[in-house]
Amino acid sequence: MDANTKKTIYICLAVVVILFSSVFLGILPEPYDLVVFISVTLATVLLLVRWTSKAFAFRCPKCGHEFEILATVNFISPHLENKKYLRCPHCKRFVWAIGFPKGRS
Repeated sequence: MDANTKKTIYICLAVVVILFSSVFLGILPEPYDLVVFISVTLATVLLLVRWTSKAFAFRCPKCGHEFEILATVNFISPHLENKKYLRCPHCKRFVWAIGFPKGRS
């Protein structure tokens, strides 16, 4: 299974988990329903960010340097579909780095 298919499956699973946790909004008593929903949503998003940090690398369009990023950088940096606004560790420029699955160039 290629990385993009895996990514799609993981995102779909995350959406299902978040939607399933929203059921608790109507079942649990008042303060707990929102706490459960926010906790499950946050945990799911953090797991996805951690997985993408381990599964994908980035290439600088200016110098061609390939590099990995930390999960915290992955979480806070702006992104488009297959690009992320990052600082290249080689040329030190802020660029829209192109993401690709690790193991493929």
